[in-house]
Amino acid sequence: MTGTADALPGERRLHLVAGVSAFLAMLANIVDVVLGFGGEMVTYGARPAPEWFSVSSGFALLLAVLATGIYISSNAAVPMLELAQQHAAATTDLRRWALVGAGEAVLARGEDFTPGTFIGLFLSDLAAIVVSVVMLRGRVFARINALAGTVGFSCLTPFTFIATFVQGWYTVAFYLFGGAGGLLALAWFAMTGRRFLTLKA
Repeated sequence: MTGTADALPGERRLHLVAGVSAFLAMLANIVDVVLGFGGEMVTYGARPAPEWFSVSSGFALLLAVLATGIYISSNAAVPMLELAQQHAAATTDLRRWALVGAGEAVLARGEDFTPGTFIGLFLSDLAAIVVSVVMLRGRVFARINALAGTVGFSCLTPFTFIATFVQGWYTVAFYLFGGAGGLLALAWFAMTGRRFLTLKA
């Protein structure tokens, strides 16, 4: 990528896909925060199943793909959606209670900030840090872009660990690491997406 005006059509398409993907990842992170925390932005606590019914170097890319696969396979969103639909269609209390029990089991293994999703979240943060370091050493992305990613995801890593394994310190971890890290990560997605969309080669 040199930034010249003689880009090949395939390169232009790749830049477009990368840019749009960055913005979609930013949007997905925002949605995750809104749905995951709702109005209780700094209050930790697993939600019960009935309430749930109502993401460049080759190494970094490998980490990102691996992290995404692990996270999606262990995340509760898809099975909870299916269970929610079955719960809404259930005609007996016995069936509803059975679905609630199944939902609680899914949440126990795959809700955000549980051991089931930690590896996926950790590898995703690590991949973003590696990508940001590569960006910092290159000449394609602005220095502030790379720094936002490096600092932001470096903050999110300890936040994820504490939120998962030391839940009593969740609020402290949020104020120390999570809030700033999350905002910087969103800024990183936005700047990365914008840069990809303006690349000519």
